[in-house]
Parts: sequence; structure tokens; C-alpha cells
Amino acid sequence: MFYFILFLKRHLNPIISAKGINICTLLFLIKSLMKLFFQFLYSLMTLLIVISACKPESPKATDVDDGIISTRIFLSAGEIYPIFNNLNVPTFFNIGKVNDLTSKNLNVLILGEKKSKGVKLSVHPIALLSFNQDTVHYKYIISVDPSNKKINHEYNSFLLNDHEMQSTIESWFKSQCNNCTEFNWTNSYKALLEIN
Repeated sequence: MFYFILFLKRHLNPIISAKGINICTLLFLIKSLMKLFFQFLYSLMTLLIVISACKPESPKATDVDDGIISTRIFLSAGEIYPIFNNLNVPTFFNIGKVNDLTSKNLNVLILGEKKSKGVKLSVHPIALLSFNQDTVHYKYIISVDPSNKKINHEYNSFLLNDHEMQSTIESWFKSQCNNCTEFNWTNSYKALLEIN
């Protein structure tokens, strides 16, 4: 800025002297105009930053957060479940893992639309299904995708109104699993106790 003023003083002095304008007044005007220009530029940049920062974040297609248990899908509906593949019948449900680090690596069977692998989804637990295969004990938290309005989100309603779904899930495991026995259904409270 200082060099610019010296430049103006040196080159404009002969012109200004001929017109009768005071050089100090002219320099003051130029300095004031430059100051206003830089303030305007600074305000404009600040406004652009604020507008871009306040832009609403678009919802991610992979994340849903309005349930109770946070899960991550590892097997999409319609795929063969490698652990239980006696007849190679694809699953009609999604299977995920509980995202809680304190959990015991629990599987969550999610009733609802097909979800992609890796999708994070919060779900409503409605029951706990446990059964044995020889000496191995399996537990699955049966849950509902919050967007699925066809299946009741409460355990008692699920048992009373969706008995066919309960039988279908159990039949799928029985057909896919050799020597699976002692199928047991318990409520969502027991499912939540498994996590904690």
C-alpha cells in the first residue's frame, strides 16, 4: 500500500498540480476507496463461507438413525448365508452386527426391505431367537427396519399378529441348518439384555 501511494504521488503530482487539487486529499480519497473495497471483499468472502457452511447437509442414503439398536448390514436379503447353506436358499431378511463395542458380536436379523452391505441402520428389536446346532448355541436379535410399517414393532404384537413371520423365520433356519434344535423365542427385553 505504501509503494502504491508513492507511485501515485510521483506520477500524479504533475497532473494534480496543474488542476489545483491537493495531493493529500486525493491520496486520502484513494486510500479510503481502497479500504472500502477490501472491506467489501472481506465481507463478501465471509458471507460466502457462512452460506456454504450453513447449507443443509443432504441425508446419506446409507445411514438411518431413528431406532434403538445401531447395526451394520453384512448380509443383504436375497443372498446365501454361508453359515447356514444346507439347501442354498437365499435369505428373505438382512443380517447385521450390533455396532456396540461392548456387545458379544451379536447377529441382528432385520425384517424389511433389502439393504446394501455395509449400511448402518438403527432398528427396533422385537424378539430374540436362540437355537442349538450340535454344541454351538446361536442367538439372533429379531428386529424391524423402522421404515417397515407392515410388521409390528412390539414383541407382543409380533407374536400375536405375525405368527406366520415367526414360523417362516424358524422354518428357514430349520431347512438350512443340519441338526438345529431347541428353537426358543423370547421378548425384546431379553434381546436388549444380550447387548448390555
